[in-house]
Amino acid sequence: MGSTQASPEVELFLEKVRNDILDPNNIKKPKDNLSKEETEALKSLRRDDQNVIRIQDKGSRFVVLDKNDYVEKMSSQLDNELHYNSVSDDPTNSHFSKIGQWCKK
Repeated sequence: MGSTQASPEVELFLEKVRNDILDPNNIKKPKDNLSKEETEALKSLRRDDQNVIRIQDKGSRFVVLDKNDYVEKMSSQLDNELHYNSVSDDPTNSHFSKIGQWCKK
């Protein structure tokens, strides 16, 4: 099962998908719906390293938060044992390994 030569149809399909995804003609730049003044104001907010711009929790609006307040809020969420379990080490490599093994099936 590990050999890709046994499934040329699958390889052809994957190659076509890769080509479609990576083709620059398939990438469309979204139309800017902000005025020139709004764009400049947003750039100014982004340059200020004391601001954090995030999407609102329950909605589709963006909010500008003080960076220190944001870090404090996120830390309190991550430290809440009702929501998250503390781990002694980073499980990322283990997760990637399991996904890699699954993909090879």
